[in-house]
Amino acid sequence: MTELHADLQPGHPDTNRGLARANALLKEAAAEFQEALREYLNAGRKPE
Repeated sequence: MTELHADLQPGHPDTNRGLARANALLKEAAAEFQEALREYLNAGRKPE
């Protein structure tokens, strides 16, 4: 996480790249969370 933080410092030449990387990581984490939540919520349901 330290490397990502360094890329986000104001004036750092790789700020846009760092922000794009952070955004991609957040999107991936959100997708994984949604999948896990969906599996959790469906775990107690029985097929009709």
